[in-house]
Amino acid sequence: MPLRSHPSIEDMTDHYVRFAHAEGLPVLTHTEFKSLEGGPGDFTLGLRRTLPTLEPGQAGAVAEGAAPLQLRARRVVLATGRYVRSPPPTHPPTPLELSGAPGPG
Repeated sequence: MPLRSHPSIEDMTDHYVRFAHAEGLPVLTHTEFKSLEGGPGDFTLGLRRTLPTLEPGQAGAVAEGAAPLQLRARRVVLATGRYVRSPPPTHPPTPLELSGAPGPG
């Protein structure tokens, strides 16, 4: 049975960029989500521009003089979490692991 593979983060990013351009959707980079108000058919999103950071996983600093932004939307999709790959093994595989034979016990 073949292993199921998942798209890389680069593949996912490329897909989202192509989709956004094809649908004419705005893409705001270096923007921090602050609030969501309203209800079905009439949402207001509160955003704040940030400066890019070179440190992975670190939030950017608030851009100096950046005014809060508000966007109106009929629909909102919230996606939480982060893209995580399985950690690499902590040791090289043993000959037993490579052979696929069942271990002792």
